[in-house]
Amino acid sequence: MARKQHRRPPAGAEHAAEKGFSPAKILVIGGSVVLVGILAMLAIRIGQVRSSESVAQGTPETSPSVPAVETDGAGTVIPSPDPGQAEAPVAVSPEPADGGGGVTESSDTVTAPPPPSGNDAVADEVDTDRGRRAMAKMLDVAIDVSDFPQDLRGVIRSTIATGVKAELERSRLTFRAGNVAPVMIVDLDVREQGGEKKLWMSAELRGKDGPDLIKVWERQGNVAGISDQALSTGILPPNLERDISTFFKTLRGDFVDARRQFGS
Repeated sequence: MARKQHRRPPAGAEHAAEKGFSPAKILVIGGSVVLVGILAMLAIRIGQVRSSESVAQGTPETSPSVPAVETDGAGTVIPSPDPGQAEAPVAVSPEPADGGGGVTESSDTVTAPPPPSGNDAVADEVDTDRGRRAMAKMLDVAIDVSDFPQDLRGVIRSTIATGVKAELERSRLTFRAGNVAPVMIVDLDVREQGGEKKLWMSAELRGKDGPDLIKVWERQGNVAGISDQALSTGILPPNLERDISTFFKTLRGDFVDARRQFGS
């Protein structure tokens, strides 16, 4: 009788059979591994494409920020403040009475400027020995005539300046340009008196006594009558030069007395 031959299965199949894996199951597992590999490669490719698009558009990739976690000494997590919420006001405690470390508000103190002194202050030395001594030492004087807006053409103001210069020269003084002492300061105005308009003038002679600025002579009053036509057209009132000389008449006498007293 012929003996039946049994075909021995391959070693791998025998090993799979021993482990409980059938060939169909092995195929399924192999296919799954291949599919997972394909999906992983697709995911990596998609990420590279998105990264390239972000760089091309100039938008850097940012990773979500992870807020810092604070803990106290006992290990308890302290919640971080919500950036969308408004910050709570900080209470400022008044300064303790004992001068401790409390926070106090500072107040601005406005300090009044100091009173003028030295060359900024003008001492009144009219008809005093100090004033006459300063007059006796004067050799030249500047003239400073203020603006006279009523004089539309400036003729009257110019005439006054010329008249003051002439009176200083009659007092044996030399005219000097500028407004540094010694200086004759002249202010002009139009004022009404008895229903008539008058040319009003204030003259003040300032000198120096050491570093101090002093007033040594002054005169105020009406010079002559003035009309609106004279102010607008520049036509001088009659005898204006004579009236200016009369106004400064006492100036010449005061200089003579000062020089006689202090030997200049």
